[in-house]
Amino acid sequence: MCGDQLCLGPVKFQGNCGFCWAFAAMGAMEAHHTIIGARNKAKPVQLSEQELVDCDAASGACPGGEAVHAFQYVTKDGIASSTSYPYMGVNGTCNATPREDFILRGFEEKTPDDEYALLSAVTYGPVVVSMAVGENNTDFRDYEGGLYTKDKQCGSENDHQLLSVTISTPTFSRTPMEMISAGP
Repeated sequence: MCGDQLCLGPVKFQGNCGFCWAFAAMGAMEAHHTIIGARNKAKPVQLSEQELVDCDAASGACPGGEAVHAFQYVTKDGIASSTSYPYMGVNGTCNATPREDFILRGFEEKTPDDEYALLSAVTYGPVVVSMAVGENNTDFRDYEGGLYTKDKQCGSENDHQLLSVTISTPTFSRTPMEMISAGP
């Protein structure tokens, strides 16, 4: 809990397009805004994934992008609320007004495969993680929650991004990793 409200916004459905990067990035920004804002009773925000899809040229829209580009876009240009720029689930034309009262002052990329860095980061709030799901991974496509174990067949190239709110490692046995993601 962040004061008297939840730190995370609602689970959202991305549909069949490769917008996981936009949902993961917005989820992280919304949660950190709520965590930091709880000290001054700031209201939670719901930011526009659709603006990223339509306006962030570096991310690649529907075929898939990267959260790092979303963070760079919001740092430079700001972002609209999901109410003023609602999610449509398809590529559209950029129409990014009005802006939400939201400032992203920065972000940090961690070294891949560094469990200690991930544990340290997730201690302060949700983080975006990348994983190699694999093109035809129906096990992951049907994932509904709980611990996704290594005995599942995965790909070799990072092709999915999601929001991690906690972590479980062999060294730090905490609660299972919860992933907020939907669609392929």
